[in-house]
Amino acid sequence: MNNAYLRRELGLFVFALCFASFSLFPVYYENLGSLKGEPLFPDLELSQIAEIRIHTPKEEITLVKDENLWRVSEADMYFANYQMVEKLLDFFRYSRIHRAVELTDAEFSDNFVNNAAEIVLADTGGKTLGSVIVGRRTYNNKFAYVRFPDNEKIYMVSNAALLPEYVHAWLQQPLLTLNPAEVRDIIVKRSQKDLIIGRDVPGYPFWIMDGNRMLRRADPEDLLNQLQSVTFTDVRSAQNFDEQLFMQRRELRVVTFDGLIVDLILFKKDNEYWLKQKLSATSLPTSVVNAYIKNNEALSNYWYFRLSSYAGSRLWNAEISG
Repeated sequence: MNNAYLRRELGLFVFALCFASFSLFPVYYENLGSLKGEPLFPDLELSQIAEIRIHTPKEEITLVKDENLWRVSEADMYFANYQMVEKLLDFFRYSRIHRAVELTDAEFSDNFVNNAAEIVLADTGGKTLGSVIVGRRTYNNKFAYVRFPDNEKIYMVSNAALLPEYVHAWLQQPLLTLNPAEVRDIIVKRSQKDLIIGRDVPGYPFWIMDGNRMLRRADPEDLLNQLQSVTFTDVRSAQNFDEQLFMQRRELRVVTFDGLIVDLILFKKDNEYWLKQKLSATSLPTSVVNAYIKNNEALSNYWYFRLSSYAGSRLWNAEISG
């Protein structure tokens, strides 16, 4: 092995080592930057937080802790999105004051006049534990400008949290996700005779059924597309919703190959749509279905969900051709 070959190999090794070092440097710097500085709330005990009030330019959101679960007061105490609340708590747990900054008048207006959200933390007795005003997120959404209500000083802090301005964005969503490939049967309630379509094998076409007789092929693609991901804009508990106010309704049942039954009732009044969902199982469901019902029953079976006008009308008018 000659010296020229050794020098070339050594050069390649040094180049690779330098490249790896520079590649890892931004990651190291970013993580280092997120840990340096004083905590945003140095004396805060997260276990003391029982209520989080978020004042945004659009709506106010009140998160209330109830037996280790977080609920949204403005949505009839429906369940808050678990991941979003955890990220918000991480903001208080891990955020560090990176440095003090000075903003121009335009930057201040953009961050703290038009786009700021004030977060107030309270304990079970309503006592304020801390509050902070959060402006826009910046630097790849890793940092945010903040200031305290009683202080004009502005800081850049790490571990910036996402703060949606609308109540429905804080709710546990979506209500329903159905994979069309997993659907076995669809039953649409009708005044004269129910429309029943089904198939025996995934991937096979649907047939309109009359007992055990297959009458003709059916195409439920339009309906199934609306059920792939159902989200909502508002929610009411069963005791706070009056079905009698809605004279128009559409009912259907969807059964999957693994034994999940989803019963849906869609209520309509003018351009207002509400959905009621009930989960159950066939006589021989899979263990996955049993676990799904156990984990989601409380999220759906006792509530009424308002759909957007667009989503509601699409679901209301979805047809099964054939």
